[in-house]
Amino acid sequence: DAELDSEPVTEFADEREAYQYAFDLFKKGRYEESLSGFEQIIVNYPNGQYTPNAFYWTGDLYLADRDYEKSRQAFVQVISLYPDHQKVAAAIYKLGVVYFALGDNQAALKYLEQVQRDYPESSAAGLASRYSSEIQ
Repeated sequence: DAELDSEPVTEFADEREAYQYAFDLFKKGRYEESLSGFEQIIVNYPNGQYTPNAFYWTGDLYLADRDYEKSRQAFVQVISLYPDHQKVAAAIYKLGVVYFALGDNQAALKYLEQVQRDYPESSAAGLASRYSSEIQ
């Protein structure tokens, strides 16, 4: 459809504005557009303040779309590039979910146990506890 290809490109004043736009699309259920927005943040602001969040939401959107390899890669980026970021616990939990979806229960449990061990106070730890009890 040619009309879709000619949509105007949205210009943003800064990274925060670009992130807010992508996140608003996510909240509205416009997932494909949201994914494009988050991926553009990663490209445009490789060292940006919102880049770890953009990787996280990219992983979440790919997970919802059942693109498990791209999802896995995005969550690994959060963990390896931003080890002190607030999204790390949730990314580790989501890796457990991804590996379970891939049929690798052993790897899934490893990540679910890791988030409970390393981030016991996080909401992700509670989710991981419930999820791992369903796997076992």
